[in-house]
Amino acid sequence: MSCRYFRQADIPSPSLQPTRSSSSRYRSRYTVRTQAEFEAMFNCKAPAGKRYFQHTKLADIVGAYPVTSGLDDQAALQERQQRESFLDFLLGILDLDPTCRSALAFGTLQQHPAVQ
Repeated sequence: MSCRYFRQADIPSPSLQPTRSSSSRYRSRYTVRTQAEFEAMFNCKAPAGKRYFQHTKLADIVGAYPVTSGLDDQAALQERQQRESFLDFLLGILDLDPTCRSALAFGTLQQHPAVQ
């Protein structure tokens, strides 16, 4: 993992027991550096990212994507349901917390409506 944009913090983990290969009871966690941290560390202005979407939240991006014109009420309802299912799928697999993300086991993902 690059140290340029992320900082590493070792946090105590009571569930981890020291092993022969590692005596550490800590696990690494990475967080994104703030713009001020980046600029202070590298003594330069942080690069501006490209803006691909008008919205900044995933739910807004998925919801604002253009719908095919001329859909009847039933097709429009089906489109909304597919988007909600897709959003639920994305939020599940993109969850930063590995304990929540691992709750979506591979077998569960295969049965998700967004994948079928």
